[in-house]
Amino acid sequence: HAGSIPAPGTILSKDQIKEPQMKQIIKFDQAPLKKNSTTCEVNEYMFNQPGLGVARAVINGRYPVEQDKKVINSACDIIYFVLGGSGTIYTNNGSFKAEKNDAIFLVRGEWYWVEGSNFEVLVISAPEWTAEQYKEI
Repeated sequence: HAGSIPAPGTILSKDQIKEPQMKQIIKFDQAPLKKNSTTCEVNEYMFNQPGLGVARAVINGRYPVEQDKKVINSACDIIYFVLGGSGTIYTNNGSFKAEKNDAIFLVRGEWYWVEGSNFEVLVISAPEWTAEQYKEI
């Protein structure tokens, strides 16, 4: 009957397979705005895909704010795709000046900090970014 669990070894049709509820479109006003600091605000686009994360960040000034601090993402690789403004990303592999339509790849475990002027970036993370794997050093 409907809703019963199929016997082991039963081959299910495509219509019988329930996928996790994935969003296919998220409007800008549906992406919550978070102020990470006085210099950085982020809109997170929650597609419910643990293997992939998407956000929009705007950085004005230094991030993180404290002059001696850097950040590390221990579990996810990050791509910044520049939508507008300009910025410099300082990493343990050098510094990279970036402007509109440039892309920067940040390897998990690599420390970095950013200096930006209306630096608007699409942030793509794999797997999805979580606060647990992020730290300031």
